[in-house]
Amino acid sequence: MVEDDQSVRRLTVELLQTSGYEVLSCAGAREALSIVERLEGRVDVVITDVVMPGMKGDELGDFLAKRFPGIKVLTSGYLDRALVGREGETFVVVPKPFSRSSLLRAVERVLDGSKE
Repeated sequence: MVEDDQSVRRLTVELLQTSGYEVLSCAGAREALSIVERLEGRVDVVITDVVMPGMKGDELGDFLAKRFPGIKVLTSGYLDRALVGREGETFVVVPKPFSRSSLLRAVERVLDGSKE
């Protein structure tokens, strides 16, 4: 979970953990890259905010997907034109503000590789 807003990050991590997911969290792209490198890409899905300092979430997702094929990306944020048409098997967008159910559906969708 990559989110620069501490309260959003904390609440999202708690929601995911209480739903049975093992979650690592960080505040930015550099730290996320470091974690994924340390785990040698053994990460099922990266959930990232769209707008963050340093590197946008979709840029982080693109970099990780190229470096570690098989990593899936769930991007959350207030939708903008940059994300239109980006959704696919490895890239899913969940608009903010999201509900518990919409986030969990998006996580399941990206993990299953569903395009629905």
